[in-house]
Amino acid sequence: MRRILTALTVFGLAATVPALGPATAQSQDHASRRTVTLDARALLSATAYQRGPVSGTQLDPAPVNGVTPPFPGQPVPGFSAVIAADPGDRSGRRLLAMPDNGFGAKTNSADFLLRAYVIEPRYRTGRGGAGTIRIRETISFRDPARRVPFPIVNEHTADRLLTGADFDIESLQRDARGDLWVGDEFGPSLLRLDRTGKVLQAPIPLPDGTKSPQSPDLKPGEPPTLPASKGVRGDGGQP
Repeated sequence: MRRILTALTVFGLAATVPALGPATAQSQDHASRRTVTLDARALLSATAYQRGPVSGTQLDPAPVNGVTPPFPGQPVPGFSAVIAADPGDRSGRRLLAMPDNGFGAKTNSADFLLRAYVIEPRYRTGRGGAGTIRIRETISFRDPARRVPFPIVNEHTADRLLTGADFDIESLQRDARGDLWVGDEFGPSLLRLDRTGKVLQAPIPLPDGTKSPQSPDLKPGEPPTLPASKGVRGDGGQP
């Protein structure tokens, strides 16, 4: 929680440079290694709250670095996944950025709404620049058609907005139809959403029946087959 409150949401562009060294058999084994250099960055304050209900009500109310929960809106504690906002656009000017499930746990994130944001970074480089991020659009993940087969936090509302106590969203991709595919760690499972964030079908479990400790499909007394935080991810944390 301290890391969430003190961190800035950072998006950067990195350039890769081939590793240098003699072409020995050992170096060829590691030919895919690259040296990464930060070329540009853009920052969004962790206290740049977005529109939405008060959040963080299940957190310790003690202040951390001058910030005291609950929060007057929806924070953006960081992005788990970033793709182009417009298919085929590789300019990096408009991006679809997705935070994960909120405050770090299923038990404290029931008032954190799952979303993706269309953002416009204004990069800062060695030659200058604003180094800021503008949020242009909010895409709320929701299940009005009741595709999710288990009770969610907002079960009895019309929009059925999804929260961080329902899914732990980690990875994001778009298919040729424009639908969004989101990796969830709680199942683990895959979520299929339309471009507006509406759930299109029931969460898709892993074909081998893998279940995490937070899986809604875990029966009483059934041991999980996957440690927590080892589900479908896009950062190398997958099993």
